[in-house]
Amino acid sequence: MSLPAPLKISEQANAICSALNTWAQPRGAKAVVVSNLRDMWEIASQTSQSPSILVCFGGAVARGDYAHVSTWHREDREWLIAVTRGRGFTSVRGDTLSKQVGNAEPFYDSVESLRDLLRCMLGISEETPTPDYISIKPMAMGSMVLDGYLITIKTANDIPGIVLTSPNPPTNDGYAV
Repeated sequence: MSLPAPLKISEQANAICSALNTWAQPRGAKAVVVSNLRDMWEIASQTSQSPSILVCFGGAVARGDYAHVSTWHREDREWLIAVTRGRGFTSVRGDTLSKQVGNAEPFYDSVESLRDLLRCMLGISEETPTPDYISIKPMAMGSMVLDGYLITIKTANDIPGIVLTSPNPPTNDGYAV
């Protein structure tokens, strides 16, 4: 699969949120882009009655060894998607993980649904299958554990080629203008 132009990180973040919102909105949830991991943890730790989906760009790594990085013009981008559940009222909190409580599906099923939705997204990676599903892990940072899961995916994205001519060519004295 080849995208018509290199996809900007901002466009990719918006596309991921848009796809996740098709799942989230009927359930009273919303997918949003967060600015960094600290922001993700702050929002995820807030008490809410509805689930939340937080999308964070986790960085990018150039594709290839040193000899090919400049010619391949491709990077692997990591995306971290936090899924937290609302703080519903139930006598046994674990029941909401694997059993339907009220009109809410089991939380494990929700996390799997979002994983599968992400795995099937088109138009956000140069390679298929797209994106690469990496993991689902409980949200934990040090000794702090949150009531949610972190889904990690990676995409392969082209980046603009390098211009080999200087936009500031040297003058006769050898200094750039």
